[in-house]
Amino acid sequence: MALSLLFLFALHSTSASYLDKKETKGGVFGWFNALGKLKKYKIKFLGIQSNGKDIDIDEIVKDVVPNLVTYSNLTQIIYDNLGKLTNPEAQSFHILSNDNAETNNNFENFKKYFGDFGITKYVTVETANNAIGSIWGYVNSCLTVLIFFCIVFVLFIVNFIGCCCCCKAKNHDDPSCKGKMCFSITSSLILISAVFFIMSISSLKNVKTVIEKLDTEILSDIFKQLSGDLENIFSMNTSNPNSIYSTFLPSIRCIQANVSLIGDTMTEKADEIMENATMINATAYSIMNIIEVIKNDDIPEVNTAYQAATGESGTLSLNFNFNDLQQGLDDSLSDVKQLETEIKSYTTMVDEIDTKLNDVLDTFLKLHDNQAKSILDYAKKHSSNLDKTYTDGFRYYLQVYRDNFNLIQGLYIALGVILILSIFIYYFCFCTFCSLSRCCSSTPSIFPLIWSIIMVFLGFVLTFIGLICLYAGSVFENLLDNGVSEIVTVYFPDNKLIFPTLYIGPYTKYLINSSIDITWNVQPNMLEIFNNLNVVDGTYDIVDLFGISNAFNLSGLSNQLYDYIYNISQDFVLPVLVMEKLNNAVHSLETNNDIKDSIDEYQQGGENSFSDQINSMLARIDSIVSGNPEDISAAKEKLNKLKEKLDSVSLQYSTMATDIHINIPKNYMTAAGYVQTSIRTAINNVGITLLHAIPLIYNLINEISAKQLVKYYPALKNPIAYDIPYIGANLSLSAHLVFIGFFSLVIVMWIRRKDQLSNSKKKRSGSSYSSDSSDSYSQPKPVRARTRMSNKKKNSSSSSTFSSKHESGQNKKQDSSSYSSSSFDSDRNASKAMIF
Repeated sequence: MALSLLFLFALHSTSASYLDKKETKGGVFGWFNALGKLKKYKIKFLGIQSNGKDIDIDEIVKDVVPNLVTYSNLTQIIYDNLGKLTNPEAQSFHILSNDNAETNNNFENFKKYFGDFGITKYVTVETANNAIGSIWGYVNSCLTVLIFFCIVFVLFIVNFIGCCCCCKAKNHDDPSCKGKMCFSITSSLILISAVFFIMSISSLKNVKTVIEKLDTEILSDIFKQLSGDLENIFSMNTSNPNSIYSTFLPSIRCIQANVSLIGDTMTEKADEIMENATMINATAYSIMNIIEVIKNDDIPEVNTAYQAATGESGTLSLNFNFNDLQQGLDDSLSDVKQLETEIKSYTTMVDEIDTKLNDVLDTFLKLHDNQAKSILDYAKKHSSNLDKTYTDGFRYYLQVYRDNFNLIQGLYIALGVILILSIFIYYFCFCTFCSLSRCCSSTPSIFPLIWSIIMVFLGFVLTFIGLICLYAGSVFENLLDNGVSEIVTVYFPDNKLIFPTLYIGPYTKYLINSSIDITWNVQPNMLEIFNNLNVVDGTYDIVDLFGISNAFNLSGLSNQLYDYIYNISQDFVLPVLVMEKLNNAVHSLETNNDIKDSIDEYQQGGENSFSDQINSMLARIDSIVSGNPEDISAAKEKLNKLKEKLDSVSLQYSTMATDIHINIPKNYMTAAGYVQTSIRTAINNVGITLLHAIPLIYNLINEISAKQLVKYYPALKNPIAYDIPYIGANLSLSAHLVFIGFFSLVIVMWIRRKDQLSNSKKKRSGSSYSSDSSDSYSQPKPVRARTRMSNKKKNSSSSSTFSSKHESGQNKKQDSSSYSSSSFDSDRNASKAMIF
């Protein structure tokens, strides 16, 4: 019963859920760590030289990753898609061989004994030499298994050869104290060895459980979660708040609004400029029409009234020549019109940029069925919980292990049971039957010898593999994180991304004729994906969990972009053509000599100004002493009204001339400054929008939950980092204990043979039985001889001393002869039975 409980304890002592985090600390791993320290001693075996160092994971990763990643330079990818780089860098490439590699020939010797395995497809010969030398150091850790086996093997062979069948065995001899002690040690060591052997079954089961659930649960749940998250991100539903469309929609609308602001401002000011020019032109023609009315209607009427009042012929005349004014207005209006056309030519960019930004939004919606389709299909394909069948590759061998697990477990348990039963077998031979008699102490060596051969193979191989996996487990997260970092480095040569020079001019009709050159520095070594998965505390936002914000500083990128845009906004000036047209218009208005400052300057023939003529006529009327008062009054009234009308026209013209020469040019320059300021503000607003928009990528990344990956990460790690080392450590310890136990067993056999040989020699030398009575190995007195001698003593009590002694001597000889014969027959039969 106790043995059964021990067996069950050993079978389930390390069993745990395959999702539990397991640490390789303490317990049997302390033994493994002690063996692992032996690797620092250099050896050369099969021509392969160990270097006593740990495996250089970084060196291997740096060689392997560039050969596995399809693209080698993200800068080149952007260059191919967005335009030519100003300073394209040389693409990185990987060298598969190195003529200057170390002189040791580890790889060649390894290839000679174990095969090529296509190693140099992924790493350089130098890396392969170093890695093989590091791995080979673990052979040192397995040497103790070989040494113990060799000692036991030699002892067993000697034990076989040392069997001397001519020595007679004893029947039911009691083992000595030292024999019992050695046998107890043997039994305990073999039992403990069996416990360690059987304890590793739980890890075998864990590996099998992980393989069984890899497709049906682990990967399916991870990819199901990933598929749902990606469907959410690339959703074609415009109302989905977490989609890439909805995330960037406000930012793009804001950019569109600022671009529209630029267009609206320029259109407004262009229309205002043209409106002012049109009003001036209309005012000028209105003045000329008034003058024409005065000339054709008012002046004849005034001259008639003047003649009626004075009796003199009216001399009032208005001879304005407005041809120069018309030409001047046409010239200035033409320059203003060119300015307006030039300004409005840039407003067409609004529709173009608006269309392009709408295309971007449309692209976000179409990502689901275009660029992201392969990713979505891959995630959806692996989200199925159906078990899959593999015909080759690593998964095929895992499948073979899973399918044959019952057989493997049965053989494993059978070996453990046989190891435990061996204790009973030897107990039966040692404590019962013939007490491990001399011949029996030789023949049972066959079993431990066979078992030692099995254990040396299992112990050596699994110690070697287990130690490598134990080291791999200790650097498991670093290995994977270094691999991810190296992948990032492959995509970002020199840890930076050089964006193509972005020329803004073509997108803005060269209104903003600037360029943006950005080099984004990344820090892939800051990624801690798997290290954080190992110690996650329930936070599933993968930006923080994986250190993405530290490795890919999008805020730094957005700040850098904003700085460029801010400088562009501050340095922005209106385009040269706009300023040229503006200056032409302003100069045309300011310096146009055809547009006089006063309307009187258009008077022809050297005549007095129209006002002087009217004043002269009024003075003449006032000088009349006699005359018709009514005619005089009517003439004066008409002259005053005409004067007022001409003064009004003159003032109106003067105002127009001032506007043309001073105010409108000034307004045009003010409008240009306003447009420039407005565009600067709009550009800066676009920069602010991008400053806040780029980090929104973090929000999209956080839509991908790490919950399932965190949940199943231990299941993916444990087989390599815990279960295989656990199996190796248990079998290694079991093998060492078995060898020590079998060594003790050989000592037991030798003690039994030696004691039996000594007793046999004493018999042949004629030593009396009573002389050995004090010996712990003396034989018990034969019952039949003691009874016969007792009866003779009672019947011959009155006989003489000589007769009694003589008769007693005769009886002793007869008893001794009878016992020897019986003992010989009994041991012979016992030996035959054991050998059989």
